[in-house]
Amino acid sequence: MNRLIKYTIYTIAISVILLVSCQKNPNWNTKILTPIIHTRLDVGDIFGDTNVVVNPNQSWSVVVQQNINMLQSGNVVNLDDTVSKDIFTLPFMFTIPPGQKVIEKQNVTPLNFNGMELLLARASVAKMKFYVTNTIKHKLLVKYTLHSASLNGVVYEVEEDVPAATDTTNAYVIKTIDLDKYDIDLTGPNKDSYNQIYATTTVWVHPDGDTAIVTPTDSVIIISTFDEFQPEYARGYIGSQIFKERGSSSLNVFNNFKSGSFDLQSIKTVLDIDNFVGADISVIINEFSTKKNSTSTKVSLNNPIIGSAINMSRAAESNDPNYPVYPQIKTYDLSNSNVDNMIEIMPDSLIYDITAELNPLGNVGAGTDFIYFNKRLRAKLNLEIPLNFSTNNLIIEDNSSFDFDNDNINSGSINIYIENKFPFSVNIQFYLLDEQNNIFDSLLVKNNLIPSGIINANGFVSAPTSTTLEVKLDDYRISTLRRSHRMLIRANINSEQNKTYKLYEYNNMDIKIVGDLSYGI
Repeated sequence: MNRLIKYTIYTIAISVILLVSCQKNPNWNTKILTPIIHTRLDVGDIFGDTNVVVNPNQSWSVVVQQNINMLQSGNVVNLDDTVSKDIFTLPFMFTIPPGQKVIEKQNVTPLNFNGMELLLARASVAKMKFYVTNTIKHKLLVKYTLHSASLNGVVYEVEEDVPAATDTTNAYVIKTIDLDKYDIDLTGPNKDSYNQIYATTTVWVHPDGDTAIVTPTDSVIIISTFDEFQPEYARGYIGSQIFKERGSSSLNVFNNFKSGSFDLQSIKTVLDIDNFVGADISVIINEFSTKKNSTSTKVSLNNPIIGSAINMSRAAESNDPNYPVYPQIKTYDLSNSNVDNMIEIMPDSLIYDITAELNPLGNVGAGTDFIYFNKRLRAKLNLEIPLNFSTNNLIIEDNSSFDFDNDNINSGSINIYIENKFPFSVNIQFYLLDEQNNIFDSLLVKNNLIPSGIINANGFVSAPTSTTLEVKLDDYRISTLRRSHRMLIRANINSEQNKTYKLYEYNNMDIKIVGDLSYGI
């Protein structure tokens, strides 16, 4: 009996295929379920994945660590441009054979560091220019030894051939000297001073040339200058200087928020001030604020730390090249201040205004100060925000790619399946984006309200709510979907009756977009 049924079905199937294949203009129309987008909105989409952590009870907290590097404007060390300038002349005519030394001169050049008395400096970038002008009609050899500059114990030295002058023109040589990472010893030739550059210049008649006849009108001019100097490290007495600095630091934790507000129930805030300078510093924080630039909303910290002198002891060197400084740190608990108001505006920047004085008591370190220029004075703001809050018209977004390029789609529908495990309702819309990520159409005629997950008596979401939204596809809708390859999902979140809810690891909204499509050939 079963064998007879199978044979009959097989015969009918073959007959149908043969019948269709014999038609001159067959018209195939097939319906297929096609996944388009599957995404999930969770706490990471609200606050950023790198900013949220799961607590032992599976609740979420936002943790923000924001470093603010202060005293960054300008350089504490400013080297003079000209290191040395020498003009070599002879008072009467000389005949000098090839290879004979014409002159040798030592240069000890004092540098002005605006009240600082430096023993050593090092630059991440340091470029010198070495200019030679020759009016003698013979080829010369010039050696420049910068005794103050050494790398791995080797003193910097350069030799240059200088062409002979002619009857009508002088000869010139310009040499760029690269002193990146060189130690610049500023203690002079006897190692007992400060702020001094020590160099030697030697000039020969070139060994490969002819005997030179030098007259009193002949000269050799040699100038050395610093063309670029970006300090990395300095040691000595770095002076008693006052800095007034106002700046800002980007705060990215609320980048996903477009509008709306939320009310935080608690927030733990700690401010660390780190002194990486090997000198005492007295700091006054004149202002510490958060700002939302799109609305020009600013909230300033209200705490006794504002306007009070903070006296920081000097840092210490560690002799570890990876962590060269042991900073001095002062810690302030700001949890009982108005930090919650500062955060609830969803700021995108931190603003600070400080006055800092280096060595307020003078040279108490007896010339043992030091400074690493990539780390000077740093404030470190540590925020821990338990996600126990209520929201009002809070908008978050998710941007997803999709492909709807098949030209054979002629009808059908798009079904949107949403499971909401958040404890709040969500108004949702799906926008189509062009190649410049600009919105040019929406998938739904209007925003749709997605109810919150089912909340039990303890305030937890015990089960999700499921919602299905259907979009019928006409020619216009099919053409707009073909134009786009990205979809912006925009969710407007509201706490029901302003209730406060704590968010947990399982709170999310799962979104599946499936095409029930009809293909024609």
